[in-house]
Amino acid sequence: MTSRLGSVRFRDHLTRGRLTLVGTALVLAVAGWFIARYLDVGAIVTAAADADPTLLGFALVAYALSWPLRGRRYGDV
Repeated sequence: MTSRLGSVRFRDHLTRGRLTLVGTALVLAVAGWFIARYLDVGAIVTAAADADPTLLGFALVAYALSWPLRGRRYGDV
């Protein structure tokens, strides 16, 4: 009976918000590892520094604004 109570308590702590937070942190950690391992970060920073700031700003704004649209599109998935 103790193991059942333990699993119930463990399940109570696994809220959707906590699972989302842990999953996001895990994905970011794995992505960071891949970026550091397989990409030339210095070349990426140099390319961003050499880019036209206006165009780079517009691109970042367009990218950021696309996320709510994606969320709405895939909300039913």
